[in-house]
Amino acid sequence: LLFLLLLFLVSNASAQIINGLDTLYGNEWIRFDQTYLKIKVGQDGIYRIQQAALSNAGVPMAQVSGEQFQLWHNGEQVPLFVSTSGLLGPSDYLDFFGEKNTSELDRYLFRNPDSMMINPRYSLVTDTAAYFLSWSNATTGNPRYQATPNDLSNLPPKEDYYLAKLFGNYTNSFQKYYLGQTLSLSEYGQAEGFASAYANSRTFTLQPNAIYPAGPDAQLTLRFTGNAGPHQQAISLNGQPLLTVDFEQFQVRNETVTVPIGQVNGTMDIKFQGMLANSDLQRVSNINLQYPRQFDFENSSSYAFEIAESSEPKHLEINNFGAVGGQPILYDLTNRQRMVGIVEGGMVRFALPASTSARRLFLVNETTGTLSPNLQPAPFLDFSALDHDYIILTGRQLLGSGPNQVQAYADYRASQAGGAFSPIVVEAEQ
Repeated sequence: LLFLLLLFLVSNASAQIINGLDTLYGNEWIRFDQTYLKIKVGQDGIYRIQQAALSNAGVPMAQVSGEQFQLWHNGEQVPLFVSTSGLLGPSDYLDFFGEKNTSELDRYLFRNPDSMMINPRYSLVTDTAAYFLSWSNATTGNPRYQATPNDLSNLPPKEDYYLAKLFGNYTNSFQKYYLGQTLSLSEYGQAEGFASAYANSRTFTLQPNAIYPAGPDAQLTLRFTGNAGPHQQAISLNGQPLLTVDFEQFQVRNETVTVPIGQVNGTMDIKFQGMLANSDLQRVSNINLQYPRQFDFENSSSYAFEIAESSEPKHLEINNFGAVGGQPILYDLTNRQRMVGIVEGGMVRFALPASTSARRLFLVNETTGTLSPNLQPAPFLDFSALDHDYIILTGRQLLGSGPNQVQAYADYRASQAGGAFSPIVVEAEQ
């Protein structure tokens, strides 16, 4: 899979990363005069890197100040919170919000990813994302979360609810793009990816909690496809008809319907039924419910949520957050702000400043809710500086424990009989 991913990045124009007017290979962000440490991220959350971990990974702590650190992911800098802008002491640390891999890179494999990918919430290759920590001589321009005061004076009324997003992500079956019953295509095509297995009739269950019954209606979004032939999929909610969708073949459907708030309850059964014949089958990848939810965080020590934009400050009172043993810290991922919560009467309270954009927020107990990443050296090879004219691409697992046949082939290519090239063996992991 790593081999295939590397091929997609460098092989031909139809498989490169087209970003606006730029055609990218994925390594434009690397500065080969800097040192990088690789961090593998397999779940969403706030990751805390202690000073001791940096020192153990080889960072020259007596020479690198907090303002020099940089973090990169998918070719872009990621904001950090650094406990000091100067040299880090034993109690200092770096915080960042890391997200697992979904389809950020996969989408470049498809001609029209939004209409062709069956499951944009689940990667074809791996759940694990790679972040790269480095440091440079630049002490300005590195994005940071700014400490923001939590002033609880002159507050507006507290918010009664927020619009929660409950995701059902179904990934137990992989389907390759194919024509007929036996012909699969090598390209990444229509409805390819992970979803539920084919079925004529199937019921999925969502269980929303802490529903605010006086809030607005909910929005239910369904992403699914079918098998070969025509389709008429009847979809119901708790036994009541919701919608009927007619379509052809492997078309990816992304349907959003309004659900009256009175029909939102603790158990929501969504049934798909193929109506044309027993062969009218569907595969379902995502069922997403957006509904008004009270600020009850179910004793979690970390919690993601969103708040709508507002020209006025917002007053939040959060119940049942796991604040025991550490300070609750709120990260505004949208506006790059960091705020320390105030715990009163079992509630965690915040006064959010106004924001012109909807805010992605992440609340974490900085002692019990943060994650500790592993730091590994990430040596990058500057291919443009190498004097070679023949590349042999391989993988570590292909090298084996016996005679190195890859190197033997490189030696052959370097000989007169093999063309007198100047070969280099490159591992896909590089």
